Amino acid sequence: MDQSGGSYEAVFDRHGASAGAKTFEQLGPPVWANDGCEGSGQYIPFEATKAERVAAGDPRPSVQERYPSFAMYRAAVMNAIDNLVKDRFMLCEDTEAVYARLLQAGLAAGVPAPNGNPMPQDQVPSCKSNGKGK
Repeated sequence: MDQSGGSYEAVFDRHGASAGAKTFEQLGPPVWANDGCEGSGQYIPFEATKAERVAAGDPRPSVQERYPSFAMYRAAVMNAIDNLVKDRFMLCEDTEAVYARLLQAGLAAGVPAPNGNPMPQDQVPSCKSNGKGK
């Protein structure tokens, strides 16, 4: 059992933002039977709101429970991207596109919409000193 309240492992995208969970056993028939991945588990997205989560009987916190504000989600995404740059897994010139894509993905998944500027043009801290990236 993990911190989400179930026998799931939280799934973080390659940039560290939590988008769903993975279970290592099948909870139902695979979408594509006999595709060779039957034993690898499945991805289960988080419900967008607490009401949806409760209605679905999902014990894991919803997207909005995990990220009560756009600012909190934006900070988590920026921190994850910054760590990837620091660890040399991402180039500064790639950060702007990845950042924008992840902010859009968060909104689509249920992160509350921002107040004011919908897509702030923040610069990754690790990219500021070398003049690369945005």
